[in-house]
Amino acid sequence: MMKKIVFSFVIFCVVSCKKNLDKTLYEARVGSSCAKTSSGGYMIYDSCRLIFNPNKVKIQYYQTDTDNPQIMRENKIEYHKYTFDGNIIDIDNFQYGKLFYKKDLLFTLYRIESTDTLKFIKK
Repeated sequence: MMKKIVFSFVIFCVVSCKKNLDKTLYEARVGSSCAKTSSGGYMIYDSCRLIFNPNKVKIQYYQTDTDNPQIMRENKIEYHKYTFDGNIIDIDNFQYGKLFYKKDLLFTLYRIESTDTLKFIKK
């Protein structure tokens, strides 16, 4: 009896996590660089968006800059399958590795700076 209750709870948690992620957008800044111009320069920011659907995730890589912040540059979109294992989201062929799920935050062990890991914030 206890095994059935525990198994049911685990199944409920996995289904709940997937349901909570459905149509949810997470976004992270994955890099930055400087561009020089004759009048000074501006920053270029590399970002990644994850939009979850029941069976796959839409991954959007794009750039914005401080010179034209409303314009997205180098927009690349990919679709990948993903799975849950406890609180870990494993996206097939995702360059930043497995994600750890905490409701409004997804984070990975991938380092974007020597002192910080990559964090995807719920939007």
